[in-house]
Amino acid sequence: MLLEQLLAKAPTTYTPADIASITEAYYFAEKAHAGQTRANGQPYLTHCVGTATILMEMEFPPNMVVAGLLHDVLIDTDTKADVLHDKFGESVCRFVEGVTKITALPQLARADQHNDDSLLLKRNLRFPNQNLLKTFQNSCAKCFGNR
Repeated sequence: MLLEQLLAKAPTTYTPADIASITEAYYFAEKAHAGQTRANGQPYLTHCVGTATILMEMEFPPNMVVAGLLHDVLIDTDTKADVLHDKFGESVCRFVEGVTKITALPQLARADQHNDDSLLLKRNLRFPNQNLLKTFQNSCAKCFGNR
C-alpha cells in the first residue's frame, strides 16, 4: 500500500525504468528495515517513504528519490555501502553515504566539509513542513541538474 501511494506521486517525466528503480529501492528498504518501528509504533519504512514522497512531489531526479528511500539503511541496518553501490549505482550510494556522514556530525552547519548534494538531501529530510521545501526547488534544480 505504501508503495502504491508513493508511485501515485511520480511525475509524468519519470520513465518506466525510473519507476522500476524506485520500486526496487522500496523493497530493499522494506527488507532492510524489517521489524524496525518508529517511536509512534509505525513501521520504520513509513519514514523512508515520507522522505521519498517529498522528494518525488518536488520532482527531484529519480536517483534522489531512491536515495530518500534508502537514506537510513547504512546507519540503521547491517547494509554496507558496497551493496548499495552494486545494486543502485555510484550516485545513490554517494548520496546515502553523505547523509549518513552528515547525520553523524554534531552540527549540520559543519556539513560544508561534505558533498553539497548530500547536504541538500539531509536538509530536506530535516524540514517538517513540505511547503517550506518547495521554496528550495529552484535552487536545488541548478545544483542537481540532470543527475
